[in-house]
Amino acid sequence: MNARLQGYMQNRIISFQQRWNKPVLFTEVGYRSTDYAAEQPWNNSAPNGLNTQQQADCYEAFFESWANVPWFAGAEFWGQDISVETVSADTAGMLEEARRFAAWHPAVVVKVPSTPDGWAVVKQLKDEGIRTNVTLCFSVSQALFAALAGA
Repeated sequence: MNARLQGYMQNRIISFQQRWNKPVLFTEVGYRSTDYAAEQPWNNSAPNGLNTQQQADCYEAFFESWANVPWFAGAEFWGQDISVETVSADTAGMLEEARRFAAWHPAVVVKVPSTPDGWAVVKQLKDEGIRTNVTLCFSVSQALFAALAGA
């Protein structure tokens, strides 16, 4: 695992940092407590057998890889929030899913697409006190509309 991080760091991140000569801050780092967490930590559909040792190994490799890098500015780690994504494409379906998800646990943050229907859902859920975030932001205008809606 550590060798994989070192290779990626050398090939991509170091060249980026050297080009801009700025500190690097990772704004999202996290590993699931499942098998294959090191392979695709972002992939929620990957096999998901419980494996807390795999998660611990991933974090240890991350810290070992970055601990002595002088331009490493830090990292934001996944916290207690649980991001749960809606799959419906329409406002009514997203609202129904979001309300169901939010009832699971106070740490749930509902993720909706950055689309006109998604922005309407964000606004409604904000009024209901349900926390949200948006995904699929491919432009500044999409991010602006999401922020204006309350994401």
